[in-house]
Amino acid sequence: MNKEYKVAYASFWRRAVSYILDSIFLFSVFYLLTTLLAPLGSRSKYGDLFSDFYFVWFFSAYFVLLILYTSIQQSSKHKATFGMRIMKLKIYTSSMKKIGFWRSFIRTTIFLIASIHYISIIPSFLMVVFLEKKQGLHDLLCRTVVTVEEKKN
Repeated sequence: MNKEYKVAYASFWRRAVSYILDSIFLFSVFYLLTTLLAPLGSRSKYGDLFSDFYFVWFFSAYFVLLILYTSIQQSSKHKATFGMRIMKLKIYTSSMKKIGFWRSFIRTTIFLIASIHYISIIPSFLMVVFLEKKQGLHDLLCRTVVTVEEKKN
């Protein structure tokens, strides 16, 4: 059976919800793994799981996991992370072709670096709201678009 889809560019709110869903999923999995593996590693002199070392290690490893998870999922046959699938979003190059791993890797890295600096992420959010193709700075730099796919009636 051939499914036909109507394609529209994804709104800021759909994209935000998909990112939040992915973050909750990844943070939960990563926290569980870290909590289970923490007793195997060395502890700080205070014995606190969230000592400076663990705090830096935890968030550094989390960002690496987030970048790899996003890059692998977006460059897969699904063209979307789990959160994007729930929100019926897909990512393509600006010529509507499947995105590759390295393009997704660079796009996600740009997004996370911009997210760390709150002042630089605000214009990117506004770009998604006001630009015709709903692209953020990371989308423009990597020539990607995020679309909503819905079945035609």
